[in-house]
Amino acid sequence: MVTAFHVIVDIVIPAVMVAMFACGLYIVRRAPERLAAAAGLAAGLIAFTIYALSSFKEFRAAPFSASNLPSFQWLPTLAGVVVGFTILWLLQRLQLSTGLVGLLVLLFVASSTIAGFSYFFASPLRRYAIYFALSLIFGVLIYVALFSNKLRENPELNSVLGRRRR
Repeated sequence: MVTAFHVIVDIVIPAVMVAMFACGLYIVRRAPERLAAAAGLAAGLIAFTIYALSSFKEFRAAPFSASNLPSFQWLPTLAGVVVGFTILWLLQRLQLSTGLVGLLVLLFVASSTIAGFSYFFASPLRRYAIYFALSLIFGVLIYVALFSNKLRENPELNSVLGRRRR
């Protein structure tokens, strides 16, 4: 029997992490200066690789443990919200700094892949990685919800987000 808990644990949470990774890829394709965004993508994948390799003493897959959810963690949750909100605020405030676009892509790619890995495999930072990644995108979305009119006024940021210039 499929319950709401299983739908959330088996579908919704992994889908959010995949969507976050897809947002990073989308930003790379849409960025006016792709070099910084591509560097952020590569750095995020390298950060994930380092994390995955350091999670295992031996090179073998850990047992699947998605049903064993970590308890709530305040520190990574607050850090993720603050970092997500601040990065988008800085992007808008500094009129789309190329380096910040790369940093945003790095954060999206690294946190989503590390959290996805930590979600399905036992790892030392599992509870922190999952809550940081989910709250990072939450912080970005809070900024969008509160200041969408400022985002619409910035033509460079609109090009990254996929909106047409007027």
